[in-house]
Amino acid sequence: VMTSITEANGGEPIVCKWHFKQADGYSYSLGSVTRVSDTGVKTRIRAVGIRFPKDAVVMSMKVGISGQWEPSLTFEDYGSFTIGNDQIVLKQAFDAHGPMTGAPGDNGHYFNVVHNILDRDVRIVAVDKSGAEHVCNKPYGTSTRGNQIQGIFGFRNLSKEQVQEYRVEVRPYTWIGFDGVSLQPGDKAVDLAKAEKAKKDAELEQWLGQGQTRQIRRLILKIRNCGTIHEHCESQVQAIAAARELVRIGEPAVSELVNEMKREQPWSLPRSLIPFTLRAIGDPQAVPALIEVLEKSRYRGGYGIYVKDEDLANFMLDHQHREPDESDRQAHAIVLSCPVIEITKALEKITGHTEGHEHFFPDRDQLVRQVTERWRSWWHQQTAVQVEGEKPQSLIFHGLDLTAVPHTTNFSRLPDLFEERPLGSKSYHIQKDVTAIYSGLDGTVYFIPRRNIFYVQHDKLGSSTLTYYGPFEGNPVQILNLQPDVQ
Repeated sequence: VMTSITEANGGEPIVCKWHFKQADGYSYSLGSVTRVSDTGVKTRIRAVGIRFPKDAVVMSMKVGISGQWEPSLTFEDYGSFTIGNDQIVLKQAFDAHGPMTGAPGDNGHYFNVVHNILDRDVRIVAVDKSGAEHVCNKPYGTSTRGNQIQGIFGFRNLSKEQVQEYRVEVRPYTWIGFDGVSLQPGDKAVDLAKAEKAKKDAELEQWLGQGQTRQIRRLILKIRNCGTIHEHCESQVQAIAAARELVRIGEPAVSELVNEMKREQPWSLPRSLIPFTLRAIGDPQAVPALIEVLEKSRYRGGYGIYVKDEDLANFMLDHQHREPDESDRQAHAIVLSCPVIEITKALEKITGHTEGHEHFFPDRDQLVRQVTERWRSWWHQQTAVQVEGEKPQSLIFHGLDLTAVPHTTNFSRLPDLFEERPLGSKSYHIQKDVTAIYSGLDGTVYFIPRRNIFYVQHDKLGSSTLTYYGPFEGNPVQILNLQPDVQ
């Protein structure tokens, strides 16, 4: 596999990574060459070989292009730190001596770093007492065990006593995927590529479903496939247009948007655009998921977006969290912020409540978790008050007393009704043998004929929750005296 990377003059060097499925884990460099134009533009060509089992016929691969370095953690001494899903252990520094110093009499120092950041690059920056920065981009040696990487980072000719603070920085990658790459020669390659594409198309078709669900998921795919911010990026335009259409659809799109928000990586553009869309819809059903995702998100500031299309620009400006002025509208200058800000502003717009903005700064991931916990506690109090106020008369459903019946709002606790597809996705779908035999403004009755049991979904009108009661034995049409409306 060969890549050619062209860099602007004076820019941060671009790093390219590969990831191959079906490989046996062994790869080797075939060489690289750098060409520099008269204007200083660099083109770096690099080739890598990958070993596959003899019986492998097709492979999938991803090429990752590095982004900008971003601060993750500032520290003055060794310790264990948790930032969102990232865990970093910095062991006590030791003075340089022996062969690692690179030269006799070296006055440097080194320390071990253990972390679980497998999807981004990690580097250490030491800031000395004069304010100068010393960068260690790569560890001198690494080892990987499970989901942890251990590396030795060091600074030559810089003693521990000269350092004021250290900074851990991470660099994300934009990944470009290629599926169904044949490992066979000639016509076999074409046939295998076609078969692999047909398989992927069939899986996508099954996931898309039918009716309005299909329409919503097609729109969500356009948001999922937008991984960059650039005024000439067609996928960005399609993602914003999809967000506008999802806002028009409204409440029926909320559950699918929530599922997509949970699956996205914490620093991705869709993780910002989806809470933007949920805020514009304004449905309280999204609140629990927004709180859950906020806890896993990290502050990254805001992005400035230019959208040429006037209607799309006005849609974004009408719903962005910062009030635009006339110059913003004339310039189509839009603000789309990182997930921490977009999710917080969505919660505030939907609930009319705030827990403050002290977490709107870099290196305050602990504050993000503290603010999340305050939101969770407040929301629990609100829903508890609603339930308490409903007793006793509102818990009578078509003559059936629900007051003392087991109930839950958690789909994962209702295996009779829902199944998780695919496993681990936290996306729940109604079981095939379940029939919604009655649906009205007061709730829905789900019947499972083969087991002769039923469940009742019942909540106060306007409630932001879906509460399921049961199971109950018997045929609900007879027990509740319902006029069946089989769906």
